[in-house]
Amino acid sequence: MSWIFSGFDRFVHYALFYAVTWFSDMDLKDSIYECTAVQGLSGREDSVAEYLRGRLEKSGITAYTDTVGNVRGRIESKRKNAKTILLEAHMDQIGLMVSGIDDEGYIRFVNLGGIDERILCGMEVKILGRKMIDGIVTSFSPVDKEKKKRTAETNELRIDTGLDKNEAAKFISPGNGILMKFEFTELMGDKLSSAAMDNRAGAAAVLDSVERLTKTELIYNIEVVFSTQEELGLHGAFAGIEPGAAEAAIAVDVTHGMTPDSKDETGVFPLGSGAVICRGPNLHYDYTRQLIKTAEENSIPYEIEVAAGGSGTTAWAIQTVGNGIPVMLISIPLRYMHTNVETLKLSDVKAVSDLIFEALSGGVKLD
Repeated sequence: MSWIFSGFDRFVHYALFYAVTWFSDMDLKDSIYECTAVQGLSGREDSVAEYLRGRLEKSGITAYTDTVGNVRGRIESKRKNAKTILLEAHMDQIGLMVSGIDDEGYIRFVNLGGIDERILCGMEVKILGRKMIDGIVTSFSPVDKEKKKRTAETNELRIDTGLDKNEAAKFISPGNGILMKFEFTELMGDKLSSAAMDNRAGAAAVLDSVERLTKTELIYNIEVVFSTQEELGLHGAFAGIEPGAAEAAIAVDVTHGMTPDSKDETGVFPLGSGAVICRGPNLHYDYTRQLIKTAEENSIPYEIEVAAGGSGTTAWAIQTVGNGIPVMLISIPLRYMHTNVETLKLSDVKAVSDLIFEALSGGVKLD
């Protein structure tokens, strides 16, 4: 398939594409494409939640959206007294939010999540106001040579929509979300680039594994959660995962992929590494060991990531809810995280999906 649509043309394209694929199996690349096409800023995940809920229901899984916006689904094993494994991936994406309008009509804004401020100057955006408004993030004047030497902070920037203050106020108000404009791009070497790969690629891996698991005789009950507001502090996972919801859990997220300037650093992984399995005090030692063994026994490529403290992911929220749920963490290497050109390798997403499938098919044995 040729990916020629801009990130915002795809809001229209999505409905048609979704209708075509609804009654047919979807390959993993198509799934990643669709997952990134649907907007879901932190705190405004309604559209992506509806899409993910539909994907679960398509596989025969009863799904619903809980009070904090998490999408929930459950697959029951036919085995008597089967234990439950919770499978979680966050579905929100970073972006911006309108904080006000200047006298000249420029839009003030704040960050939603840990956006990389170095990319903001000159970026094209879409403001989700009473109607969708195009805009461009301002840059420092080239006349000011001192400012040109540093990265602009968010509070120094504005969005230029071309409207004066009165006209802008007709369509835009504080609290409106702002999306970074982007395109889904196929690069050479099996690589894909888009905004929202963090963590829609993880969601796609979960969907792919779950859709395959529904066609097998399940060993475990599977509780699926696509959580909200991870980028703001793991809010959906903290609020929505109940104590005792499962005997174990697997969280799926992204981790830092190697870039030209980071090849000598630790904690970064070349694209093509496969599934990145995290080890550390946040993660259950024995279940993680079994996860590694499962990858080896099934020839699934993997690397080990070490997190000496909290992992910085929903795994920490899952581990500490109520009396705690033993948790594992699997990640996808991702270049240029928190930009509108997040880049990954398709085979790594497939490795994560395969590892989830094998782990839940009995590779990981619960005590």
